[in-house]
Amino acid sequence: MRLACHLVEFAVLADPASAAAHAARAGIYERRAAAQTSSMARNILRHAARSSAQGQRDITPDL
Repeated sequence: MRLACHLVEFAVLADPASAAAHAARAGIYERRAAAQTSSMARNILRHAARSSAQGQRDITPDL
């Protein structure tokens, strides 16, 4: 799953407007989050999944 996360990040970086890349990213990060025992890790991974569900790489505004 770690490798899948790395690869899907490259896909989103290569084409940030790709709905297919974001859908894959959201699914991969949700599956990885579900396997985590750490609540902090689950939250970080689910944040990435929610971002892609909204078609963005990150939903946090730039500081």
